[in-house]
Amino acid sequence: MATTTAPTSSGGSAPVSSNAYIEQPQSSVTTVTTPVWGGTYYGGSSGYYGSSHWNTFTPGWGYSSATTWRPRRYFFPPTPPALGESYPRNRTRSASLSLSTIPLELSEHVNEPYYSPLSPFLYEESLSKKRRKMIDDYSAAKTALVDELRAKIESVRALDPAAREAQLADFARQQEPRALEVEKMGYAIRDEFTGWSLFSNSSDWNEARDWRLGDDTRWESNLDEAKLMRGASYFQEGLSPAQRRLLREYAMELDDSGRGPMAEIGLDARGPYLYFSPETSRFRLPASLPAETRTLIANYTKEKSALKKELRDALYREDRRWFGSKRTAAMKALAEAQATRLAALDTMAEEIRRALVAYPLPNRPRAATPAIPQEFRNRLAKFVEDRDGYQRTMNKRRADLAKQFSTSRVEFVKMAGGFGIQLVPSRKLNAEDSAKAQAVVAELASFNAEQIKTYDRLVQEKEAIREALINASGPLAPLVSTRIVDLILADYSRTILVEELWRQYRDYEDAVLLPGLAPAQRRMLYDAALVKLDQQTPSYTY
Repeated sequence: MATTTAPTSSGGSAPVSSNAYIEQPQSSVTTVTTPVWGGTYYGGSSGYYGSSHWNTFTPGWGYSSATTWRPRRYFFPPTPPALGESYPRNRTRSASLSLSTIPLELSEHVNEPYYSPLSPFLYEESLSKKRRKMIDDYSAAKTALVDELRAKIESVRALDPAAREAQLADFARQQEPRALEVEKMGYAIRDEFTGWSLFSNSSDWNEARDWRLGDDTRWESNLDEAKLMRGASYFQEGLSPAQRRLLREYAMELDDSGRGPMAEIGLDARGPYLYFSPETSRFRLPASLPAETRTLIANYTKEKSALKKELRDALYREDRRWFGSKRTAAMKALAEAQATRLAALDTMAEEIRRALVAYPLPNRPRAATPAIPQEFRNRLAKFVEDRDGYQRTMNKRRADLAKQFSTSRVEFVKMAGGFGIQLVPSRKLNAEDSAKAQAVVAELASFNAEQIKTYDRLVQEKEAIREALINASGPLAPLVSTRIVDLILADYSRTILVEELWRQYRDYEDAVLLPGLAPAQRRMLYDAALVKLDQQTPSYTY
C-alpha cells in the first residue's frame, strides 16, 4: 500500500519562514491505496477502511483506488475596528458576487460565537433546515432586544449623565435576564455545529491541522499562536463564553505584535488603543486624564492581561496533548478557576466608564468650518444622504438576491443611463426555483429602471452643485477656478465621510462607553454594531 500525504511542519534542514505552521500546504491530502486481496469495504474482517470517503467496493483482486481529501474551508471574521477607525467595507468588494467564494451571509453573524463553525456549511451550501431555523429564531429574538435597547438609549440620551445612567440601569435590570437567555441560544448554536455524534455533520477546525504549538519552536511565531487562539475561541471545548471572547481579543493583540514597536508611536499613528469591554472593542484614551482614572485603567489592563496569559499558557501546554478529552477537562478546570475574576472585570470597566464621561475622545471629529456658506453645506449634506441611500438600496437588493439564489449569478451591471442588477439563473435550479428566478428577473426590469432614474438625478445634482459654486458671488466670488472648487468639494466630502463614519459607530460607542448598561446588553449591542459597520469579510481561511 502506497500513501502520499501533505508534509508536516517540523524537521528537515531546508530553511523555512518564521511562520512555518501557517504556511504549510493543507489544501488537500491525496491517498493512493492498492489492496492485494478481494472483499468489500463493509465486509467485516476482510473489509478495507483506508479511504477518507468510503464507497461500495466490488469483490476482486488487484483493485486500485485514488482518493483526494480536501479539508473543509473555515472562515474567520474580520478584526473589529477601533472606535472611529476607518475600515474597508463590503461595498468595496467586486461588483460581481460570483467572483468571490466568501459566503456573504457570514457578515450577518460577524461577532457570533458560531461564526467560524457555521462558515463551512454556508460555503458548501449544506446548512440543514433545522439549523437554519435555529439561527433565524436566535437572530429574530436578538434583533428585537437590540431594537428595544436602542429605543431606550435614544429616549434618555439628552438627560444629564447621572439621570441617564439611573434610567439605563433600571432598564438593564428588566432586560438583562432576557438578554442572557438569548445569548445562551447563540452558544447552543455553536455547540450544535461543533458537537460530535455518530450521525452528526459537525465542524472542527482542528481536523486538518497537522501541527501543534511547541513542535519546533525555532520556526514558531506569534502568528502561529494567534491562529491557534482564534481557532480555539470557536472550537476548543471546555471554555466558558467569557474565555472565548477573551481569546479573540488576545489573538488580535498577537496580530498587533507583528506590526513592531514603532507602529503606535508615530505622529501619524492611529493608536495606541485601549482594549476594553465588550472584548475586542478598542478606543483611544483622552490625553489629559487624572491620575485616579489612569490608575483604574492600569489595574483593569493588568488583571485582564493576567487572565489572558493564564489562558494562553494552558492552551499552549495542552495543544500537544494527545487525548482531546484531557485537554477539555483542563480547560473546564481553568474556566471554573477564572470565572469570578472574569466577572470582576465588568465591574472595573463600569468604574472606568463613569470616570471617562467628562472627557471627549481625541479622535472624535470637531465642528467642521469649511469655506462654504450654510446653504451650500445643507445642499451637499442632502446630496450625500441621497447618494448613500441609493447605495444602500442597491447593495441590499444585490445581497438579498445572492442569498435567495446562491447558485446563480448576481452582479451589478452597467446599463444605459446608470447601473442595474443582473440575475442569471443557474441551469441547475429545479422547476419551482427556476420559475421564481424568472419572476425576479422580470421584477428587476422595473427596479433597475427606478434606480437608473435615481442615479441620473444624483449625477445632475452633483453637476449643479459644482456649477453653483463656480458661478457663486459674495463670499465665493474669488473661488471661480474649477480646480479650487474641486478641492473644496473633495475636502468637504472628507468631512462628511468622517461625520458619517462616527454615526455608523453610534451603537459601538454606546456599547463600550455608555454607563448604566448590563454586560449582556453591551455584548448584544456591540454585536449589532459590528454587523452595522459591514466590514469587508476577509478572503483568507485557516
